[in-house]
Amino acid sequence: MEEKPIHSAKADQNTTHLSPRTGIFTQIKQITAWVMILSAVLFALIGVMGIWQVFGNNTGDVVWRAFSSLLIIAFAALIINVASRAGEDKR
Repeated sequence: MEEKPIHSAKADQNTTHLSPRTGIFTQIKQITAWVMILSAVLFALIGVMGIWQVFGNNTGDVVWRAFSSLLIIAFAALIINVASRAGEDKR
């Protein structure tokens, strides 16, 4: 009776080996993509609430502050996403 090897060459060909750094870059890209999506959703929600004057008399001030804050957060997420892609491509 022949013993079959536990580890075969075919199994190595079918699997992709990710370095720990590549896994981290992938996670960073996913997180920043979700931050950008969430920022866009909140941006739209605050815009609609501003149109309907939910914030009262200070609608213009509140909306502009919220828009600028969300824009900064989304832009930072975009920069981090691009940087993680560049870091992943270097590997």
